[in-house]
Amino acid sequence: MVPWTRSRAKELLVDVTAAAPSLPASKKQTSKKRLPSPAEYEQLLLKLRRERNAALKKQRVAELQAQQAQAANQKLIAHMHEIVVATNCIVCKTEHSVPYLLADCGHSMCQRCMINFFVERRADLVTGLFANAFEHCPLCKVLIRSPPVRPYEHQALLQAIHKTVTVIDLKEDFKRAFTVWQARRKSHSAATLCYHRAIAAGRSHADAAYLASTIALGYVSAFEVGWEDPNDNT
Repeated sequence: MVPWTRSRAKELLVDVTAAAPSLPASKKQTSKKRLPSPAEYEQLLLKLRRERNAALKKQRVAELQAQQAQAANQKLIAHMHEIVVATNCIVCKTEHSVPYLLADCGHSMCQRCMINFFVERRADLVTGLFANAFEHCPLCKVLIRSPPVRPYEHQALLQAIHKTVTVIDLKEDFKRAFTVWQARRKSHSAATLCYHRAIAAGRSHADAAYLASTIALGYVSAFEVGWEDPNDNT
């Protein structure tokens, strides 16, 4: 921007004075300094106005560009925040980098929440035995029938978004938790069936619960040592 000071006006006045026709050399010593005419003053004012308007226009354009840049930056920050929130774990709502996908419904959660999901258990009110606390997706309540899968492309995307998250792979812990979850589901199903058959046969509640517990212990011990009957379709 051109500073509007007296020095600037004097410079333009000097330019106008210099542009005036010069006197002969013989008269330079005797003549006084020539002042600009009203028309020259008018030209000077017009020039000053043009420079001022141009400077104000540049200032307005610069301010508009700064506002547009600030708005675009805020929009980008909000968009990135939406992406981060959308890629957080659906259970703990935190950033993660090792996802697992429930194949039955398509929802995903972080590895640690998936391990806690399979480890959690509850006491059955009928048999008194332990059963899985969760058998359905925590979001859509679809029954889980298939083993979870690990989407590696999704994992690479999450690691690119959540760069500040330390990658801790608990693959063995997850495998063991899911194996125990499967064993507990089968044992609970077989124990419940045994309990109801014993009650139907006239056994007491204590006897039926004892028979059910022996079946449940058999299933759990078999899975604990890593053995599973391939012909067992319970």
